[in-house]
Amino acid sequence: MSSQTARIRADLVESGLVWVIVGFAILIALNLLTLAIGPSGILQNLNSRSWGALVSVFVFDSWGTVGGLAGVVILFTPVLFGMPRPRRFSLSIFFLCASIGSGILANVLWSYFYNRGGLIGAGSSSIAISGQGIIFALSIFGSINLGVASRKDGAKGADVAAREWRQFFFVVYITLILSTLYFVVVLEPIYIPTALYNWRVHEIGFFIAIAATAVFVGVTSRLTSIN
Repeated sequence: MSSQTARIRADLVESGLVWVIVGFAILIALNLLTLAIGPSGILQNLNSRSWGALVSVFVFDSWGTVGGLAGVVILFTPVLFGMPRPRRFSLSIFFLCASIGSGILANVLWSYFYNRGGLIGAGSSSIAISGQGIIFALSIFGSINLGVASRKDGAKGADVAAREWRQFFFVVYITLILSTLYFVVVLEPIYIPTALYNWRVHEIGFFIAIAATAVFVGVTSRLTSIN
């Protein structure tokens, strides 16, 4: 039991997942802290500051946001461990930084182009949905890579274990792709105007995150092929 626990701990550290967990736990803690202080007062204070849009995404806006921040960590985990071991740590750091960066950038763009003198935008929902966009893009690229690898291994007669591994992660990727589409198209559409939440900042964050992921995958694939 102790050896198994030590192996799990080593995997968490080596893969960088521990940093993702810590980072999103801090985001959740900030949301709860701002809830305790009073979100409206914080936003009114930030509204008069030039840098307010950079930090207003850390202000609590709903319990759904808190759940979303925890949820993307859970959804990211199988995607992470579907990657080759040498690439996991860099992927974890990218996921953490790109989720937060895309969420902040989306809020800044919304504040500059769409906020017509209203109260500054709030909530880490833009970070959560940016994380969802990264998971969505990684799942698409992952399923494509599995298809390519399957054709190559099929010609060489791959063993049963390798084939079952590919089938498992293919199901995981397709599930994540379909569940993300269901969320952004049906449950909380990012393209339909609504007064219930800041729909446009979700739309911006989602697509920025997908673009960032495409660049990351392209750069890391090129570096891998060179090495």
